[in-house]
Amino acid sequence: TCFCATHINPEGEGVKRDLVNYNITSKPLHIIANGNVNGIDLEYFDKTPEVVEKACSYKKEGTFTFCFVGRMVRDKGINELVHSFLRLYQKDERVRLLLVGPFEKELDPVLPEVEEHILHHPGICYMGYQNDVRPFLVASDALVFPSYREGFPNVVIQAGAMGLPAIVTDINGCNEIVLPDLNGVIIPSKDEQALYESMKYFASHPVEVERMAANARPLIASRYEQRIVWNALVVIWPILLIITLWLHFANKGAGAFFAQERPGKGGKVFKVIKFKTMTDERDADGNLLPDADRLTNVGRFVRSTSIDELPQLINVLKGDMAL
Repeated sequence: TCFCATHINPEGEGVKRDLVNYNITSKPLHIIANGNVNGIDLEYFDKTPEVVEKACSYKKEGTFTFCFVGRMVRDKGINELVHSFLRLYQKDERVRLLLVGPFEKELDPVLPEVEEHILHHPGICYMGYQNDVRPFLVASDALVFPSYREGFPNVVIQAGAMGLPAIVTDINGCNEIVLPDLNGVIIPSKDEQALYESMKYFASHPVEVERMAANARPLIASRYEQRIVWNALVVIWPILLIITLWLHFANKGAGAFFAQERPGKGGKVFKVIKFKTMTDERDADGNLLPDADRLTNVGRFVRSTSIDELPQLINVLKGDMAL
């Protein structure tokens, strides 16, 4: 991907370090704003009356609820999470674990006994895959995300936007989103004892958890609110405007953009937007001239510099693609 790319925007400092340290690329690297290329929509990820009402179905008074959102796989630290929770539950049954996400039994399965506990333990509520995770976050007191590796995990940002402090591992993205003792704690990856101690501390120190919860949303808003990320892209738009006008005239009124259908995530088809580099000139019979005859000098330059790809930033902002 880096070899083919003309512009590289790592999701965060951790990803940037990896690209440099593992000699993946020597091209210039630029992080947009504070990382996480799309930012977060704070109007959507908010405790609206509708979301709070839905959360009532999952909330249980008198318990401390931990929430995990993601795939039920070994790589997400699910084995350590369930083992830690079982130890905690043995000491105090006033704790609960909400698990939101699907099993992937063929790719990276959890231990059989862990799956058994997930499905049948009285303190664990397995919710499976959910299109809307907000009610489950509102029904919880803290996010716990003991993943082994990430790029820049959206769920940690989403949980923070919903006012949840988080227990995360010291991996890319997580250690940038969570500021220790401000909006959560950071523990070593694959360290079951550290995970247990952190969960125990959260469950037994409600005042500290409430303090971190109060910090969670403001910290996310100040660094990852969608407008901050979009404003960081504003410097590109004057360039796009100039190229648009340039191509409009070079293409003899044929327009400056065109769209192609492409399969996206899960096979969903979307239209990718690119700069148009050819005219629509036709022969006497009304057929389009060969591409070589319609390609303009301006279009040739735009193609050779890969500038024709820049409008795909619109697809990024729409959520069709990632940088």
